[in-house]
Amino acid sequence: MKNRVCGVYAIVNTTNGKGYVGSSWNVYGRWRHHRKTLRGGTGSQYLQRAWSKHGEAAFAFVLLDECAPAVVRELEATWIGLLGACRRSEGYNLSPTTTYVTMTPDGRARSNAAVSACWTGRKHRPESLALMSQQRRGKGCGPRDPAIGQKISASLTGHPHSAERRAATSRPHGVSPKLRAHLDRLHALTRERAQTQEGRARLGKISRDAWTPERKAVMGARVRAWWAFHRGTTP
Repeated sequence: MKNRVCGVYAIVNTTNGKGYVGSSWNVYGRWRHHRKTLRGGTGSQYLQRAWSKHGEAAFAFVLLDECAPAVVRELEATWIGLLGACRRSEGYNLSPTTTYVTMTPDGRARSNAAVSACWTGRKHRPESLALMSQQRRGKGCGPRDPAIGQKISASLTGHPHSAERRAATSRPHGVSPKLRAHLDRLHALTRERAQTQEGRARLGKISRDAWTPERKAVMGARVRAWWAFHRGTTP
């Protein structure tokens, strides 16, 4: 992989000599990004048109100048002016500067007004509405074709689950009967909104009953064994 280079580069169309000038703190990485977007059809406007017309083989990537990151933008603008890359007859840059061109408030208002005038009040013709309705009929939401329901029913008919299968699907997975009973009692108390003193006492008693001395002893032994294993000692 090539080392990171900061500088100004050009993408030159070898068939007509036109070029696109750009800059980056990582020129080779920027070239990879250019190739990816141009191959996908989402590159810079004029450069993308030429790329699509002449093909990838017609373009060469050239490093024009290396510089420090602090002056790369100014140097890019200088090269755009020297090569005339912002003139349509000589290059593919959209602007003579390295910053985006912003619209003035008046220009933005005129643009919004033009778009609104273009779409406001427009309606589909009756024949267009009828065509769209016909194309959408039977797709997406709506009543299902009865034939499809009959096929599904026929595929399930005559294949009942066995008793073992029904028992397996009805049994909670990964939960012991004792824990399930404990959880059911907790859920029952929650549904009753047990927030009174009596309810809190009942809830505490259930928790204490579940955490028996035998269970505490087992968990303590497991913790001591785990620590002994990691410390390399015998519990």
